[in-house]
Amino acid sequence: MVNNFNNRFVELEEEFSRTGFEVIQAKKGPWTQEDVEGFAYELETILPEKGVKKGIIKRIFSLIIEALQNIRLHGESGNEGEQSSFYFIAKDDDIFRIVTANIIHKDVIEKVQTRVDKINSLDRVGLKTFYMETLTDGQRSSKGGAGLGFITVAMKAKSNLDYSFEPLDGSYFRFEMSCDLKLKKEEE
Repeated sequence: MVNNFNNRFVELEEEFSRTGFEVIQAKKGPWTQEDVEGFAYELETILPEKGVKKGIIKRIFSLIIEALQNIRLHGESGNEGEQSSFYFIAKDDDIFRIVTANIIHKDVIEKVQTRVDKINSLDRVGLKTFYMETLTDGQRSSKGGAGLGFITVAMKAKSNLDYSFEPLDGSYFRFEMSCDLKLKKEEE
């Protein structure tokens, strides 16, 4: 499974290079809460150096923190006992693209797919309503989450969440998700 993640990591690096994206930050996991905080601090230093506007930095920062927390808290350990994961933040002239990947068990694929499809079907107002409903419904996952992660990522990115599931073995899959944060003048 680790090879699958390493191979996909290299594929994405090559794809970004080939399509004119500059990789701003890329990391492979597993990682701890301290690692996530360190990545975020590093990102806060890198983005202003790249001339990114403060409003965009805030959106990217909160988006990536949420995405990394989702991976850290909800990513499964595969048969080798290690939580394999990665993420990329890449930029071209018009967008920042955020790509994350982690291991999930086959038993949760339908739940994840249903959740993300629902989020993708909602407009901005519907997404905010769904966020508030989820926040106040009192339900918690077995890992303590309230189910706000994907909603928060979609709200911050202001775009749909693209995703795929790649089989790793009979029980585990690589769950890869990406979103684009557009760099529009009216959003800066």
